[in-house]
Amino acid sequence: MRIINNFINDIFEKLANEGLLLACYNNKPTITFWEIQTIVSLVLPGELVKHVASKRTKVGEKVSDLVSAFSEKF
Repeated sequence: MRIINNFINDIFEKLANEGLLLACYNNKPTITFWEIQTIVSLVLPGELVKHVASKRTKVGEKVSDLVSAFSEKF
């Protein structure tokens, strides 16, 4: 369990550092969704990026469905 925790912490640290560098480079306090996608594709290995992309698509579809259902009620 400790190995997985260290792996997750390492990946998160790499993503956060790249995000910080990008925000500083662009002289902005935040980064956009598209910039996060780019950072993920640069930091994570190829096969893992494909898996993340497919999960992101599924989550996006669910969010769209929820927004549609919510807007129909109001």
